[in-house]
Amino acid sequence: MEIHTSLENLSNLKPALTIGVFDGVHLGHKKLLSLLKSEAKAINAPTMVVTFWPHPFLFFNPDDKKFRLLMSIREKEMILRDIGIDHLVVLPFDKELAQTPADDFAKTVLVDSLRIRHLVVGDDHRFGKGRGGSFELVKKLAAQFGFGISGLDSFTSDEVRISSTFIRSCLMAGDLASANRMLGYPYFILGNVESGKQIGRQIGFPTANISCCEGWKQIPQDGVYVVKVKWNGSEYGGMLNIGTRPTVENTGRKSIEVHLFGHSGELYGEELKVSFHRRLREEMRFNNLDELRAQLEKDKINALAVLQLLE
Repeated sequence: MEIHTSLENLSNLKPALTIGVFDGVHLGHKKLLSLLKSEAKAINAPTMVVTFWPHPFLFFNPDDKKFRLLMSIREKEMILRDIGIDHLVVLPFDKELAQTPADDFAKTVLVDSLRIRHLVVGDDHRFGKGRGGSFELVKKLAAQFGFGISGLDSFTSDEVRISSTFIRSCLMAGDLASANRMLGYPYFILGNVESGKQIGRQIGFPTANISCCEGWKQIPQDGVYVVKVKWNGSEYGGMLNIGTRPTVENTGRKSIEVHLFGHSGELYGEELKVSFHRRLREEMRFNNLDELRAQLEKDKINALAVLQLLE
């Protein structure tokens, strides 16, 4: 997949494309992308996804401290590459773009710069100033400028409309199973290992302290999770704690710590991909380190049992 950060030198591609934020690239997005690939194959055109950074909500609400995203641009690139998209265009969402009417956006970006051959959009998709680019308007623009158009109804799971917003709410509530089902893959984070106090090592459970997300990434609810960790071409099972570590410190600072099964050695400064597969329990406070160690032994047994079922 080729990644583009501007519209320069793309007019020769003549793609079939779709537009959107695609936060999480969930099952609803994947259905849309599957349709895109089918339409592109039918007209022998490359597939293209046009997305934006930062997220439009963050642009319009820069002081909002509660809004979270399911993935970064880099994480989005990973998923779209696996799906088999040919081109990803990441446009900066700035004041100029926010003030561009939908018909001007279609003419300037889709027709003049990209020379689009086919557009695939969801039935609820909106773009352009004031979200004026409805499906009805897109159909008129397609007829005016001579490109094909396909629309797709919203996708549901257990009669619930799949959306990035709903998946975020599931993660915040500790409902990892529902979140993963709607994503179509285990929720994951990319993060770098930073130094810690090495208390886990003292009780036989060394952990890697993960720094990630720059404050906007949606972290699952506090608790203990069964995870898989990819690092340096290898994959390890493990268990991970999200929380304030009430047994060993009282600072209230939240941390993400993962213990890898079958791994020894330092990981400081390394990047890990951590995928969440099962929530085992809530974070707990123990009277001493011996009680904590005993609970971690139980957690390890339960985590290994879950990982065995996943094989």
